[in-house]
Amino acid sequence: MLSVLDIFRVGIGPSSSHTVGPMRIAKRFVSSLEPHQVKPGSRVRIHLIGSLAFTGTGHGTPKAVVLGVLGVDPETYEPGHASQLSARLGQQKYLNIEGVGTIQFDPEADIIFDYDGV
Repeated sequence: MLSVLDIFRVGIGPSSSHTVGPMRIAKRFVSSLEPHQVKPGSRVRIHLIGSLAFTGTGHGTPKAVVLGVLGVDPETYEPGHASQLSARLGQQKYLNIEGVGTIQFDPEADIIFDYDGV
């Protein structure tokens, strides 16, 4: 028997449709990086387009993207731990990806709301 949670995923809200996908995509991107792709001074910039740009802030998309690049996924999301990870990234402004290296990432500057990229 299927439960409603087998069909739908609950994100960090207030809009799961604007958090689950972006979180998974950000995590998948970081997980796919290889050591040879990360050079000294490498930086990640994330462009949110379409509805993710226009309504993303109110729907939690930037927070979801940050959590995704930190390796958090919707199924194992723990609010307290996630908040600590996000706060640390906001201070450090870099990702230290095990086995890959360090990548500069300042969520305030590197998450770009691309209103024209539709």
